[in-house]
Amino acid sequence: MGRTMKAIFAFTLALLSAVWAPAFGRSAMETDVLGEVNYLRTNPLAYARQLDDYATRFEGNLAFGDNDEPDMQTREGVRAVSEAARAMRRARPMNEMRHSDVLAQAAADHVANQGRTGQVGHMSNGKDPGARVKARGGNIYVGEVIAYGVHGARNAVRQLIVDDGVPHRGHRKLLLFAPYRYAGVACGPHRAWRNMCVIVLSETRDGSPAMSPVGS
Repeated sequence: MGRTMKAIFAFTLALLSAVWAPAFGRSAMETDVLGEVNYLRTNPLAYARQLDDYATRFEGNLAFGDNDEPDMQTREGVRAVSEAARAMRRARPMNEMRHSDVLAQAAADHVANQGRTGQVGHMSNGKDPGARVKARGGNIYVGEVIAYGVHGARNAVRQLIVDDGVPHRGHRKLLLFAPYRYAGVACGPHRAWRNMCVIVLSETRDGSPAMSPVGS
């Protein structure tokens, strides 16, 4: 094979590799967020103890970080943290959630849109979480939680579990929903809140409805 043909072959191989490469690559932050979620699901009692420690860092509604610097202004103060710790003590250990590319791509689409516009909530480009997953080739049977203005993976997940100022603690309930088996995480910059992390959750890898066992 001549030098020219070798160059053409190498270019073609590189092009095919780019086309068939996975569309979504997880960052360290995204991997750590899923790891933190799985830690609290499999070790709820240990996570409750972490919340107990966090509760000691409050002065009024102001939470202090690991370096004793002001970290977050909350609405409810230590009350929400103590409530979350009690909820974790009542929770039974449950399964870990596996990474799903489809769910992560839908989460990344949301981060890309809201990061640019500065909006918050679960709608972007006219699509709710289910519609975003469906646009990525999945289905609509998903849940979603979002943390804004986070300081690392532990802070992001703790924000969702404590659910300060959120009626009915909906984010906490979704993260502790035992039937969920898969999750996709995406984190990135946000125009108004500096950064954001989105977690899309489902009982199946692509948001399809879970099939009941035969004879149930």
